[in-house]
Amino acid sequence: ESFGHTCVSAAEEVADNCEVLYEKACGEVIAGTSDMLCKCRRQPGAVPPGPAAPSPPPPSASLSCASRSTWPDLKDGITCEACTALVQTAPYGGRCDRYCESF
Repeated sequence: ESFGHTCVSAAEEVADNCEVLYEKACGEVIAGTSDMLCKCRRQPGAVPPGPAAPSPPPPSASLSCASRSTWPDLKDGITCEACTALVQTAPYGGRCDRYCESF
């Protein structure tokens, strides 16, 4: 079930970290790797999972996403800034748009 996330950006990382090696469009396959950096955003009005919704972000916040501790298929639990995480490619065909839409 999706909770309204969409892809903002996709990239290959340098060495299992948050440093970008190269960027791709969200719908492009990141091939030849077991992981990818995906930045996901919750669509305005989407209802987050869990018992209570968090307070709305201040107007200056540009991205809103579910707590990264709830994101599926993180690689070694690696999360980065601004709603970005290192995730497994295989379950999503190497595409961040499919990853972000999965939760």
